Amino acid sequence: NKDGRGNNDGAIVAGARNGNNSLTMRRVTVTGSSRVRAFDLGRGVHYLHSCVASSTRVGYSMAHGNVTLFRCVAEDTSSNAIYATVSANISVNAVSINNCLTHAILLEISGTGSATSFQSPSAAFYSLTITGAGASGAGTAHGIFVTEGSRAKVQGSRIISNYGAGVMITSNSVVDLGGGVLGSSGGNTLRGNGITSGRDVVNSTTSSIIVMAENNTWDHLTAADVSALDVTGLVDVVPLA
Repeated sequence: NKDGRGNNDGAIVAGARNGNNSLTMRRVTVTGSSRVRAFDLGRGVHYLHSCVASSTRVGYSMAHGNVTLFRCVAEDTSSNAIYATVSANISVNAVSINNCLTHAILLEISGTGSATSFQSPSAAFYSLTITGAGASGAGTAHGIFVTEGSRAKVQGSRIISNYGAGVMITSNSVVDLGGGVLGSSGGNTLRGNGITSGRDVVNSTTSSIIVMAENNTWDHLTAADVSALDVTGLVDVVPLA
């Protein structure tokens, strides 16, 4: 069975190219797969509970489908722990991501850096823990990288000690870390990011988009210091947690 992109390179694949092939899976572990993706999820409605991707390339890959990850783990992946593209709609709750060599989470349309006819992916992240993205020392590896018009809500999560930015936003993407249009209440902890380059949050969007990041905990304790030292670009951090 092929995923929503017509690929067949996952250890576990669901979501037929021309239909809805839904998957519910609990407590499945994929370790060291020779496939590109441990869990490759396309069209359909997919629910994964307490699954583990360990020492694989991509952990969880989504395109076109509606995907829920609950209490899953991705660790020591050589590429993204979570990769969402091409109209994916994902909800991620209580997931732990540790020591990815590249971006822990990547949301994009096509990987080309330019607009396409596809719809951008949309994601809601709750109670995540992301540490060690860019474990190889690659300074461009971020905790969460949102680009090409993608949308992400991040709430109640710990994004700490990543080599690149904790959260990187580019092009015309929308990220709500607290107090924004996607309904995040904040409650995130963003600390110790940018070990090689970047900061806790980097807004590198192509327009005057303000990233809302209210009610969060940062490396520094005052709004002035957070704005000067913990974020880059237009980021609204007031009030702090």
